[in-house]
Amino acid sequence: MRKVAIVTGGVSGIGRAICEELVGRNVFVIIADINEHDGCLLEAELNKDASNAQYIELNVTDYKSVEHVITNVYEEFQRLDYLFNNAGMLCMVKFMICRWTNGKTLWILIYGALYMVFKLAIKIMKEQGFGHIINTSSAAGLGPFPISTAYSMLLWA
Repeated sequence: MRKVAIVTGGVSGIGRAICEELVGRNVFVIIADINEHDGCLLEAELNKDASNAQYIELNVTDYKSVEHVITNVYEEFQRLDYLFNNAGMLCMVKFMICRWTNGKTLWILIYGALYMVFKLAIKIMKEQGFGHIINTSSAAGLGPFPISTAYSMLLWA
């Protein structure tokens, strides 16, 4: 049976590269991202030769959106082999004036990483007896730049 992966933030950057690599390894990819337009374009590109990917709208700052994606993917495919926690949000302003965005970044961490991994994905993977969870990071995860503290905070968590 073909393996299934969910890639959050799968439309661009590291997420897109992960999706492309997984399809090249014959893994069916769920492109989970808030950007519907680009998600549908990427889905079409990855499906040009065969059914390799499906775009699903995911807002990792929204509990119900996270729950919906994980639950529906498992119900449809009856397996979840890989979960790539990749979604992030770049905040390039001084930390002191980044309250709203910083709050959003914290919700990404809470719902995107903690909720998906520890409550839903791990439960599914334990029940099925297999699975891998991968938390990805950009170079900003190695240390913050002067105006990217909130973004780097997410990557360190």
